[in-house]
Amino acid sequence: MTGRRLLLGLTLAALLGLAGWFGWRWYTTPRPPHVPLDGIDREVAEAVEKALQEVRRRPRSGEAWGKLSLVLAANGFEEPAIESLTQAERFDPNYACWPYLRGFLLVGRDSPGGLPPLRRALTLTEQADNRGALLFLLVTYLLRQGQFDEAQEHLRALRQSEGDSPRVRFLLGRLALLRGDETEAREHMASLTESPFARKQACSILAGLLKEDPARARAYEEKARQLPRDLPWPIPFQEQLRTYKVERQRGIEEFRALESQGRAAEAVNLLRRLVAESPDAEVCLLLGDVLADMGAVEEAAEVLRTALALDPRSVKAHSSLAAALLRAGEKRGREPGGKEQALAFFRQAVTAADQTLALQSNHGQAHLTRGKALKELGRTEEALRALREAVVCQPELSDNHLALGEALAEAGQLREALEHLENAVRLAGPNDPRPKQALEKWRGKKPAP
Repeated sequence: MTGRRLLLGLTLAALLGLAGWFGWRWYTTPRPPHVPLDGIDREVAEAVEKALQEVRRRPRSGEAWGKLSLVLAANGFEEPAIESLTQAERFDPNYACWPYLRGFLLVGRDSPGGLPPLRRALTLTEQADNRGALLFLLVTYLLRQGQFDEAQEHLRALRQSEGDSPRVRFLLGRLALLRGDETEAREHMASLTESPFARKQACSILAGLLKEDPARARAYEEKARQLPRDLPWPIPFQEQLRTYKVERQRGIEEFRALESQGRAAEAVNLLRRLVAESPDAEVCLLLGDVLADMGAVEEAAEVLRTALALDPRSVKAHSSLAAALLRAGEKRGREPGGKEQALAFFRQAVTAADQTLALQSNHGQAHLTRGKALKELGRTEEALRALREAVVCQPELSDNHLALGEALAEAGQLREALEHLENAVRLAGPNDPRPKQALEKWRGKKPAP
């Protein structure tokens, strides 16, 4: 009897242990991310759904999660791609591509969360080309964040690996510029004026560094204006993404190629054709942004509304629509008899910015757009609150300090205004005269007691 009880007890314990193990496996098995496919091109949706099915079939496979993340990232689904890459790293921890891509996507969003995965990828990468690409990306982002010491350490490693290559000289020039060494910055940038990866930026920077030689500065400024957009620096890891792009994305690549060659009209017409043939949210968003940059802000707003009809939860589309409506209002406000239409656009811009913030409350650009539109509507206190939020969200941006400084000055709060205008001057690029002009305008005014 005792033996039977012991056997029964052992059996029950084993069953409980097995149930616990299965329960633990069930609890710790990740679920695929939600990917909104409504309004998405059919071929893209099929590629995503196929990759999702593979993850459902093998939910603890790093390979399956990695393939899903590549399909998502290659076809414009960045948020679920980042989520998927976390699982790919979890189940395939020694493959450098996963932390690299996660860091790359996060850095592209200006998120400091991109640094840890990039540092981890660097420890896993031995191939020289991939290490060089990682070091370049790390230094670029560290400079943007003002972390000069770590940036210099990685830049030293990159220079030891490939000497004074164009990308090393570009980073050396950026570092010198940020540290106020204009002589060294000029030297490095002058060597890059024919590099297809940096010539436009180099000429633009040189124009701002040659104030003592106005003729040469104008020549560089003119050259920068005429040059096509710089090509992206080669990054071997990202070549994997190309194989996962469907035809729709290849159309976008063709647009990028035309744009980089200075064939702007052809590039825009290609996007218009893609939207007309089979509109999807990503292409509509891209076309809307391009039209807004061209100054066709009212057409841009209509295209962006189409993007939102296809993807109502797109933070980027809501934010771009708000910015386009603000610019449309500013444009109409400069026209004779355009005041009423301008006010209507400003009210719509506030609504679009509110919709952006409902989805992402810390969206600095949305706060900035909202504040500017409220200021134009005469709602001063609300405008100041919105512009202060923009500065809190993105204190490193000159435009945020400039907008808040000017609004404060116009509201009679000159002491605080001057502080923000001084910050705007400090953070501004070399070719942006607006902060300095605003500071000079208001500095002579007497602050309120």
